[in-house]
Amino acid sequence: TNFCLTQSCSFAKVSKNYINGQWVASAGTKHIGVVCPLTQDVSGKVPQATEAECNEAVANAKDTLKSSKQ
Repeated sequence: TNFCLTQSCSFAKVSKNYINGQWVASAGTKHIGVVCPLTQDVSGKVPQATEAECNEAVANAKDTLKSSKQ
């Protein structure tokens, strides 16, 4: 079963980034189209994260990984 067919790619309409367990608005002004692999339709768009937002997400992921190994 294809996820896009069963769920209508509705998750792609989210226009925020998921960082540190929260949906946060991006400071970036560019967006990236989300393409359904089944239909090739653009089903939504997400913000292109800034360098600072990427660094924050990576730092949080590293901290989470370290704490999960303890």
